Amino acid sequence: MEEKLLTSQEVAEILGITMHRLYTWTAQGKIPVIKISRKMIRFRWSDIEQWLQEKTVLPQAQCRNTRSVGGKGVDIDRIVENAKKEVGI
Repeated sequence: MEEKLLTSQEVAEILGITMHRLYTWTAQGKIPVIKISRKMIRFRWSDIEQWLQEKTVLPQAQCRNTRSVGGKGVDIDRIVENAKKEVGI
C-alpha cells in the first residue's frame, strides 16, 4: 500500500508552524517536499519524520514522554522544537 501524501496545511499543523513558514522552508530546501506541479506540493510523512529525527539530538540518559505519531512512539514535541531551532525560529 502506498503512503498517503500530506498537504501543506497538514504538515504545518503537525509541525506547529504557519503556512508561510512552511513555504519559506520548502523554497529554501530546508524540508523534504514533493513538487506535483508548479503550484502544488505534497509531503510524505516518512520523509518528514526522518527529517525531524535528523534534526534532533537527545541526551541518552534522559527519560522522555512520547506520544504515538503514525503508530510509532516519538517525542514529536521535542523533535519539532529542535527542528525550529535548526532553521532559525
